[in-house]
Amino acid sequence: MTVTVESQVDRLENELRPYYGIHKITWRNLMSSRGAEGFWGTLGQLYHAMNLGVPLMRAAGRRASTLGPEYAEFAHWCEHHADEEAPHVEWLLNDVAKAGRDRQAMVDAFPEPEILAFMGTQFALVEQVDPVAILGYIYVAEGHPNQPDGLQALAARFDLPLEAFDTLLFHTEADTEHGEEIAELIERYATSERRHQALVASGRAFLTGWSSYFSRLSTQSPAQS
Repeated sequence: MTVTVESQVDRLENELRPYYGIHKITWRNLMSSRGAEGFWGTLGQLYHAMNLGVPLMRAAGRRASTLGPEYAEFAHWCEHHADEEAPHVEWLLNDVAKAGRDRQAMVDAFPEPEILAFMGTQFALVEQVDPVAILGYIYVAEGHPNQPDGLQALAARFDLPLEAFDTLLFHTEADTEHGEEIAELIERYATSERRHQALVASGRAFLTGWSSYFSRLSTQSPAQS
């Protein structure tokens, strides 16, 4: 009799699966009700999430570096990945400008409460539980990239300029490689029930945060948002 041992990534996926479904449904509802306006609003909040993600990774790396040699590989990954992701925030703003939108308005717009809440959860997990926790949210974000044909169909359906999708399209390829790298780190570091639950909490906060944002905007009239 062969006993199959569930991988740490499979275990994480199984616990987060219900939230993936809600995430997709609320996104579709938002786009159905708000169209291009829903896309631009989401892109603006994605900017804020990405902009907070870089200092989050640096904070996780700093804390990990104080916790002993076991965390050395993770701390190095945090610094390397933060350096890699930092320019992408500017890329996204450039996409907005190329598409004829006001990039400074996106910078100046206040982050929505759902985005502040789920990113705040990530910082709390880093400082109070375990810095490795952020692998949960980053795995969800980068281990399940958008597909190019889906983004192109979205642009065509709502008459959106393809220039607005340059950074998103770049990540459809880059995140496939990143997802594999993050999965390897999860297998290495999810060595206790506490760490596993921290990863789940991180990924769940990301998915439910975006889902709540999509759901709220899909039920509001343009005048209310």
